[in-house]
Amino acid sequence: MSDLTAAEKPAPVWTALGESAPWGLAFDPKGRAFCTTNQYRLFTVDGRAAKEWGGRKEGLKTPVGLAVGPDGRVYAANLHGNTVSVWGGDAASDSPAQVIGGAAMRGPMSV
Repeated sequence: MSDLTAAEKPAPVWTALGESAPWGLAFDPKGRAFCTTNQYRLFTVDGRAAKEWGGRKEGLKTPVGLAVGPDGRVYAANLHGNTVSVWGGDAASDSPAQVIGGAAMRGPMSV
């Protein structure tokens, strides 16, 4: 990902994620970017810094799809968890506010 100022390299805010390559990407109405990573993390990026938003303890298992809903909550599709984790849009948390799943949900790729 790039800030479009230097097409040959990613913006510093993205390289600060280190080994955590971004997978899912979504934007909220406030202009914040949210991204999920291969390290089972959920970050918010405001253009200056990447801050961990969720997933440190539970709730993300191969989070490949990401969306911000009209309710302002952040939805992450967990490919290997066979669930969709729902995170509150205004505060970082170790645990999702809700987990959607069931026998009919298998390998969700997007939200």
